[in-house]
Amino acid sequence: MLNKFNSNNFIIFAICFSLFFGILLRVYNLNYDNLWFDEMVSFWVSDPSITFAETYARHRGSEGSPFLFNFLMKFLYKIFGYQSYMGRYFSVTFGILSIISVTYLSSLLKKNNAYVLVVFLVSFNVFLIKYSQEARLYAFAFFMTSLAAIFLVKAFKSKKNLFLNTFLYIFFQTLAFLGHPFVLIFFFSLIAYYFFYYLKFKKNLVFLNYSIFIILVLLAIYLPIYVGESKQYPHTWLEHPGLKFFTNFYFSTFFGSRLLGLIHLALLIGLIISFKNKIINELNFVTLLILFIFLSYFTPLLYGWLYKPIIHSRYIIFVLIPIIVVLSYLIFEIKSKYFKSLIISILVVLTFGNQFRESNFKQFYEVRPRYKADYFHPMKKINDSNHKNYFLNHSLYNEEEFWSDVFENYLRIFIKENNFNINQINLSELKNKKGYVWILCPKDLIEKKCGKIRTKHPFKFQILKDDEFNSLNLKLIKLE
Repeated sequence: MLNKFNSNNFIIFAICFSLFFGILLRVYNLNYDNLWFDEMVSFWVSDPSITFAETYARHRGSEGSPFLFNFLMKFLYKIFGYQSYMGRYFSVTFGILSIISVTYLSSLLKKNNAYVLVVFLVSFNVFLIKYSQEARLYAFAFFMTSLAAIFLVKAFKSKKNLFLNTFLYIFFQTLAFLGHPFVLIFFFSLIAYYFFYYLKFKKNLVFLNYSIFIILVLLAIYLPIYVGESKQYPHTWLEHPGLKFFTNFYFSTFFGSRLLGLIHLALLIGLIISFKNKIINELNFVTLLILFIFLSYFTPLLYGWLYKPIIHSRYIIFVLIPIIVVLSYLIFEIKSKYFKSLIISILVVLTFGNQFRESNFKQFYEVRPRYKADYFHPMKKINDSNHKNYFLNHSLYNEEEFWSDVFENYLRIFIKENNFNINQINLSELKNKKGYVWILCPKDLIEKKCGKIRTKHPFKFQILKDDEFNSLNLKLIKLE
């Protein structure tokens, strides 16, 4: 009895410890960095002051993802105000809820303590922490995928509330692929699993038949719309993965270091091979999750080889759900208590220890570096100077108006939020001015030659000051 009491206390402590730090690492200094460019695009698209039609038009011209996330962000800004940091609160909410949802999913698979390891691994996962702190669609898509998986498991495991669970699976699966199209891989993993399930057990699952049929109908309606939208913004910057990718399959990125990534990958592959007979013979939900892992890589890679590259670590962020859940599940299937404890100890010690290399943890005891463009300090420098005019220098020849609108919109709100008294001028105003003007250049984002001001009618100027601010270049010039 005493051992059971101590065990229960340890489980409660481990869960509370993980949740506390999982929430803290996601929320603390959430808006320390200014928005990076993709976040600015979402911010610009979701402007609550423009009409729904204008928002949709902006989305079609600037995003390769579905419209749902920016649509929801527009309502968020309408309700709580159009502030640059508000979108990150939206994302971090889903990031925090995902800790609970993925842990609950693990607890549904088997009544063991694997979910305790899951809550730890999700809470301290550096990749999930990072994308919980960005005003982009990835945390939303991750959470919706976890909910779809939860209600699918519940529908599989019990006839009680079967209609409700089936409905909720369809609902969250639909929201998930409306959040990010790659989440459809989970649906097609289910179809593949059902095919093997039927061959082995000769069972016709009516609820699954209806689920697949309804989602296919929804896809038949939606996919032509999405394809029409995404054609306007091709992902030309993506490249085919190199040889290095096939040595770790983004695991180093997912888990924070080369060592940790390789350990997780080797453990996952080793455990799947060790339990292959159990996985094949039982053909339970773990089998579906393993299919999900495989297709999450195979599908975008195949598409890239046949058509154009589309795979990127953040585009398949949802693959961390089956990776963490399957890994934890199979670890707790190990019969040897010593070997099981050893593996868990290694994962816990290395995962927690790795946090001391990450800025989101190091910020508690030293100054946090800035990895994204720092707009505050150059803007403050302009504000504190005797010259209040600045010009934002761009270089993308074919999309000058787009880039200008996105940056101008963000900086207009940013200046207002920080009570700066400065004025942005355009190129035509710059050419007609005399005297002193600041030039702000987002050099690592879009501008590679910050020393030039692109114009068909060159004019002379003298550079008086030249400073660097995390991917930004600020110059004070005197127009001649």
